[in-house]
Amino acid sequence: MIIAINFEKLEKSIGAFFGKIGKFFVHIFDVIISAFDKFFPHEISIMILIVVAAFIILYIFTQKINK
Repeated sequence: MIIAINFEKLEKSIGAFFGKIGKFFVHIFDVIISAFDKFFPHEISIMILIVVAAFIILYIFTQKINK
């Protein structure tokens, strides 16, 4: 019983921690999208971010393989 209560508290605290991290990244994403929305339509802004993220991931992946 005591262990179950402790795990519930741990689960809630971990969930709150990752919730704050998620909120932080969602805020950054919203700021970037709103900045691109001033110059491009919303769909184009999202496609640009996806393409940039894909190139960054590809670059990081290829650098890890080359080492």
